[in-house]
Amino acid sequence: MASIRLEENMLEQPECSQVQSHVELPSQVSREQVLRHWIANKESVCPYAPGVAYVTYLPRIQHVDIEHVRFLAAELKAFYRARDEGQRVSRWILLPHAEWQGHGDGLEQATQLYWLLLAAYHYLNDDVGKVRQAMRRRLGGVASGARGEICNPIVGKFARHHGGSPHYKSLFCTALAPTYRSRQFYRWAPTSCLVLVYAQDLLAKKTAHPKTMHHISLDMMRGNFEEIFGAGLDISREQLALELPLWRELIQYALQMHGHPVECSQGGISTIAMNAFRSCSMDRLDALVWPHLDRLPVMLKIMQLKALRPAQILASHFSGTGLYVLPDYLSS
Repeated sequence: MASIRLEENMLEQPECSQVQSHVELPSQVSREQVLRHWIANKESVCPYAPGVAYVTYLPRIQHVDIEHVRFLAAELKAFYRARDEGQRVSRWILLPHAEWQGHGDGLEQATQLYWLLLAAYHYLNDDVGKVRQAMRRRLGGVASGARGEICNPIVGKFARHHGGSPHYKSLFCTALAPTYRSRQFYRWAPTSCLVLVYAQDLLAKKTAHPKTMHHISLDMMRGNFEEIFGAGLDISREQLALELPLWRELIQYALQMHGHPVECSQGGISTIAMNAFRSCSMDRLDALVWPHLDRLPVMLKIMQLKALRPAQILASHFSGTGLYVLPDYLSS
């Protein structure tokens, strides 16, 4: 993890002229243009965030410094101000100084940026204690997975209880990158970036357009198959729509059998359930699925084409909903 530099006058508010981005390089401008074109033609990328995007070019970040927090706080303030002024700016894109080199680098860089964004949010609220905690990655309320991934990537105030309405200024944060194998995978993008949208926009989209969100979730699952198992499966939305509810029932029953009574909702499976599933016996999972294979044509097709066992295929359901997704590759 990068070193941390703190100052006594952490919450000193800089003048506008003091907050300066570095000069935009031609390669960065090109990355933005490619990304904007790609987002405009891919519905599953922030489909819940209509309107234009506010783009920030990030400086090289080699250590956690209060100056980086101040820079991001100024950018966050400008993003908030656009909505307050009635502009249709609902998406904030952060372009890192350099492309992420593989999943390890992507996970660390995205995680570092996330903690800096949390610090920037609390900087705007003049909360020096939480700024320090965020810079040290010790702020309460942030959930991490078994491999260090951020499971609830909210920048702002966390909901007081599960399923609670998000704060109007809270942002949902996701990492996209070309580090994935398949361009159909829902976190693949032509350039590394962090995308933030208002959490309330996401909730409103899910509520107002359940059919659209359901189709997007099925396309995400097909992309997840291709990322993990490779191309050539040729599985349709309709086939998945019929079979995935049974997959969820099997996963939930398996978790109960192993002492993990975790709820698996129709909209997906939580990171808590994912971590619990990884601790289950593969042999017992296989034995649970075998009697139902006549009702699972999609699973049977994958088993035959890729020579896999049922437990491996069930695990592919966990595409992840956190900050930076680490797929469960078969070779890992």
